[in-house]
Amino acid sequence: MKFLTYLFIAISIYSFGQAAEEPKPEDILSKVRVVNGYEKVKAPQNKNFFVYHEEYTPKENFNRQTVLLIPGYSKTTDYFDDFILKTDLLKQGYRVVVIDPMLRGKTLKKNFPIENIDGEFKFDPSKKRFKVLGFNDPTAEREAEYLLQFLVNKKYKNITILGHSRGAYIGAVLSHYVERRTLINLNAFIDMNGFVSYTNGGKPFSHDLKSQAAETTDQYIRINEWLYSGVDSVYEEDLRELRTKILKNLPITRKEATSLSRIAEHIIPHFPWHFDYDALLPIETSFITHLYQDAKAHAPRLENTSRLVSLPFQRVWTERERLAFESMMKAQRTIVHVESSLFGGSSTYVIPRSSLPYIDKIKAPILSIVGEKDNIVDSRLSELKLQTSANVNLKMIPGGGHYGPENLKSIVRVKNYLQASANQFRMGPLSCRYASSKHR
Repeated sequence: MKFLTYLFIAISIYSFGQAAEEPKPEDILSKVRVVNGYEKVKAPQNKNFFVYHEEYTPKENFNRQTVLLIPGYSKTTDYFDDFILKTDLLKQGYRVVVIDPMLRGKTLKKNFPIENIDGEFKFDPSKKRFKVLGFNDPTAEREAEYLLQFLVNKKYKNITILGHSRGAYIGAVLSHYVERRTLINLNAFIDMNGFVSYTNGGKPFSHDLKSQAAETTDQYIRINEWLYSGVDSVYEEDLRELRTKILKNLPITRKEATSLSRIAEHIIPHFPWHFDYDALLPIETSFITHLYQDAKAHAPRLENTSRLVSLPFQRVWTERERLAFESMMKAQRTIVHVESSLFGGSSTYVIPRSSLPYIDKIKAPILSIVGEKDNIVDSRLSELKLQTSANVNLKMIPGGGHYGPENLKSIVRVKNYLQASANQFRMGPLSCRYASSKHR
């Protein structure tokens, strides 16, 4: 009994000592050079786009490795604040860079501002400049294009890309672009509950995800390559006319619908009624409303005060938030109408965009962290990454949800992975190369 008492005291003293040695955030950041601001990149039609970023570089022991962090659907740079400290990335010598996606935070504010016209606040998403920059079409490919230019402009040489949720989808595209179009050395891609596919509509049946995982994965890859990248060779039959109709929002015939069902029977939701091309589907509305309510709860405040900005500005600000969420949702899929039958009525197919074609091409190692009980990205969808050609190390968190960088279990897995991989990361070249690409 006395031995147990002494043991308890010894453990308590050790634990207290460990806690006392835990560095404070201000102590860590005092050894770091912090830079934030906007980086100008090129957009279509000779326009400029500005990427807001925060960069943390150790003043000592900098290992010339950079970790890029990409937040998810409704998040901004501050989502990673605790993660940056708790993963010991700065302590280990990594430069850490976190960005605001194109329709979030300060990137949204800079590129798509609310205007004051004759004393009235207004936001018009149909404005020509906003259309050119992509407010109405924020695909992962467009965002990755902007971020690729950002990386090259900043002259980063060795990089690990980490994304959460929708940010991981963007990260997958960006990782492929980095390997294919630059001399930047991609050390690894870390996917935290990343979007695999359009998740707010119908998804493959459990049977297909379990017993036909390889075929389902192949369908995601092929139809995305065919429809969104214009690769005709993925199918033996000539489907160019069908693709043209789909991309131009023209109704397809029932014969063409049969062909579409045949090449993507496992993955395209089908609804026996008509939805407008520009409308939100009912199954999407609740998710958007949830994000919108969260945005209203974080309405902007006046600088250096807790007071909210004027109510008229708040109303326009929250409306811009909702429009941004709707644009991101619509950019995940394509609606296809089938011509009406003799008896009237029309049906709708939804073709999802997927990260799998890009994951399939990534040569660098991939760490995929998946919550077993994720109610946003089904864990069975996430497991399809294992069916690709990529080197995927999938870590399933038992009972876990849509875990992000705020969760200790996710933090531990990333920390362990980077520590174990540190000696394997190769040093990249002394210069970068960038190959431009048209926005899809």
